Amino acid sequence: MNLILIRHAESAPSKDINECDWPLSPAGQKQASELISKLAELKINKIISSPYPRAIHTVTPFAEKYCIDITQNHDLRERELSAGMIDNWLEELEKTWIDFDYKLPNGESSNECQARVFQAITNSMIDVGDEVIAISSHGNAISLFLNKVDPKFNFDFWRNLQNPDVFGLKFTNETYEFIGRV
Repeated sequence: MNLILIRHAESAPSKDINECDWPLSPAGQKQASELISKLAELKINKIISSPYPRAIHTVTPFAEKYCIDITQNHDLRERELSAGMIDNWLEELEKTWIDFDYKLPNGESSNECQARVFQAITNSMIDVGDEVIAISSHGNAISLFLNKVDPKFNFDFWRNLQNPDVFGLKFTNETYEFIGRV
């Protein structure tokens, strides 16, 4: 494995805070600390993260312990479903998985998010050599990336993600092989 995808630990959503600024919950902070030993086993050399605090803070305890810088990449951010919180978000999200071109006003379609995240990760993997790169991102962003690798990764896969969740892949000759949940 030379690519580790990390879905952030549990966040603390709030209608009073922009979604992009949601922090980790107290349980999420504990989960991030508990990830240290798991990530250490994977021999990670480089960490790239979404700029959202919940993604950065999920890998910060590991990065600090092993003196690895965290590089932020705006293209690893979560999909913007809508311009604000909506009550029927799960129903709308499912529509985006049924029709990859469907999007709400000021939102991002599955195709748009998938292309953005796939390109960002692939750019990070160029000339990776023997390095193991960890990417800290979000449930939809990671699921859509994995869907491009293999269509079996669908809405039901997304629904069953955990906080945090860690997946291993092998990148060789510009192709990805899904290894599994780590």
